[in-house]
Amino acid sequence: MTMQQKQTLQLIITLGVLLPLLSLPVLGEARFASKQEMIKEAEDIAVVRIIKVEPCSVKGSPWWDWKSWSDWTYHQRATSEVAKTFKGTLPKEITMYGGEDFTCARVNFVPGRCLVFLRHDRNLLVGSNWHLYCAPN
Repeated sequence: MTMQQKQTLQLIITLGVLLPLLSLPVLGEARFASKQEMIKEAEDIAVVRIIKVEPCSVKGSPWWDWKSWSDWTYHQRATSEVAKTFKGTLPKEITMYGGEDFTCARVNFVPGRCLVFLRHDRNLLVGSNWHLYCAPN
């Protein structure tokens, strides 16, 4: 076998291994955390009263920012009063972002009380467990 044939064979084997891996994100779906994981992974946990919900278009972190991993555009902004904080430190009034592009697992805010599990997407307060992070209370 010549050197060129070996290199060609190596290229074919490499592409045969790598190309299927590149399609894996297409097969992805939402990961739903357990109760214990939700408590552990959330930066802030609180009971809030959603006062006002309004449309918006706010871009989250890009996909290559591994700390936030979202790359979403948020389409809802919820102004809320914090009634009780269980984890983290929150001011008396917060703004949460939802209505993510990922339609099968996004939160749609409604006014009222709810228990929230939050994280930061850059400087935005967002959910830490898809649509399950805002439970009516």
